[in-house]
Amino acid sequence: MFEGSYPQITEQVTAISAILNESLADLRSLSKNLTNPHAQFTELKDLIDGECKRVNRLNVCRVDYVFTDTNFTISATIKNFILRIIQEFIQNSLKHANCTHVSLDFNHTPEGLDIKANDNGEGFDIESYRDDENKGIGLENMKKRAELIGATFSLDSIIKKGTMLNLFIPANKLNAS
Repeated sequence: MFEGSYPQITEQVTAISAILNESLADLRSLSKNLTNPHAQFTELKDLIDGECKRVNRLNVCRVDYVFTDTNFTISATIKNFILRIIQEFIQNSLKHANCTHVSLDFNHTPEGLDIKANDNGEGFDIESYRDDENKGIGLENMKKRAELIGATFSLDSIIKKGTMLNLFIPANKLNAS
């Protein structure tokens, strides 16, 4: 009945439909990534190795890691959360810091798992970032994920020196589900 009467509305509806379809595809992809069944059967070291290799293939930034001990048990849930936090740190380093190197250090002790991530990027003023109304959700997501698994989370950044993340998961939380 109204077909062809309002071409600008038809164009807008088509554009909105395309955006919604793309958003749904992104949501499906995100949902798949958040429930990574591969993590259940893969050691944390291997998951981190895969992530580092994936980023290193881009030839934009070198990502290295060290595990002081790989002989500990950790639940698939905790592995997934750690992997997501590390992925977010690396993505932020690539996207915002213009870094050339990211180092990851996994130190397992009887007290728990201490993870340090550092980049050699531009750094940023954390206080200004906290007040920025246009900030993204990446840092908040890392912090929230750490809280959900009972980990302590700290982030420090020094202008022209880089950004450092420290994540500590107590031993009694490593096998939580």
